[in-house]
Amino acid sequence: MEFGNGQYCWNGPNRSFKLRFECGMTDAMLSADEPEKCAYAGRFSTPAACDGKFAQEVRLAADGEVAAPA
Repeated sequence: MEFGNGQYCWNGPNRSFKLRFECGMTDAMLSADEPEKCAYAGRFSTPAACDGKFAQEVRLAADGEVAAPA
């Protein structure tokens, strides 16, 4: 997911942010960095980014029906 044309950054470009989603058991912000001036990047884990089989396993684990996937 990319966000562009943000607030003007003093002596630089408008701010931007790129967010990469990863498959994970819970919603969690994993990292946020500024690899370039006024350009930010982040990683976010969420079950919504998982394939269907993994998502089903996550739901069952949350309900206590099976062990959580590795």
